[in-house]
Amino acid sequence: MVTLQEIIDAINAGATAEKIALAEKVEASAQFLENQRQAEAQATWDAGIAAATTWWNSTIQPTLLWNNTQTLEDQRTNILIDYNNVKLLLNTETDQYRIYLIKQKLKQAEDKFKQIKAALA
Repeated sequence: MVTLQEIIDAINAGATAEKIALAEKVEASAQFLENQRQAEAQATWDAGIAAATTWWNSTIQPTLLWNNTQTLEDQRTNILIDYNNVKLLLNTETDQYRIYLIKQKLKQAEDKFKQIKAALA
């Protein structure tokens, strides 16, 4: 298989103005296609994360015990229970966007647990 760079090098061999212009058009076309691919990938990612966030907010969030109006001792206990329950989701969840979101939420819970633990020390 011929690479894009090999095509451009072949066009540039002899370096006439027409060949240089053609090479520039090939490079511009390749860049346009790459930009389009990246935009489509980003749109897919954004849609997946939006769906996962909706799932989290409607299905998981209402089941969590922790809230910041509780005493620090209750927060510490409940955030640990929530953490362990949410971590179990990683064993069964197959959607890549939900898995990503679960890992983000677990990291946030770890950070919050450390803050509560430090406040109780």
